Formats: sequence, C-alpha cells, structure tokens
Amino acid sequence: MKKTIASLIDELSITNIKIWHLEEKVADNTHTKEDAKKIQLLNIYRSELCNALSEEFNEKGNIKLYGA
Repeated sequence: MKKTIASLIDELSITNIKIWHLEEKVADNTHTKEDAKKIQLLNIYRSELCNALSEEFNEKGNIKLYGA
C-alpha cells in the first residue's frame, strides 16, 4: 500500500525526533555503538522519506542514500 503524504510527514517527524535524541546521547558521550548504528540507519530512512515526499510533490532531484 502506498503511504499518504500525511503518513510520510508523520514518519519523517518521528524519525527526526529519534535522531535528535540519539545525537543528544552522542553529545553527552553516553552513547553506545548500537546508538551510533541506529543514527546511521535512521538517517538512511529519513533520506528515503524525503525522497518519497519529493516524488509526491513532483520535485526534481533525490537525496543520496549513503550506506544503504
């Protein structure tokens, strides 16, 4: 099933918050190796969501997915 624009925006917002919380742990030097891996995976997912939104709005260009 194709996701709606509202669902994509909701997932993007939640993903950004998850990344932000993990980045706080990195800044406080309380992160684990698993936290660092989660940040990488969430950044890839965020790029996928941004690309999906761009496609929905017929915008040019895609965000590259590093590490995917």
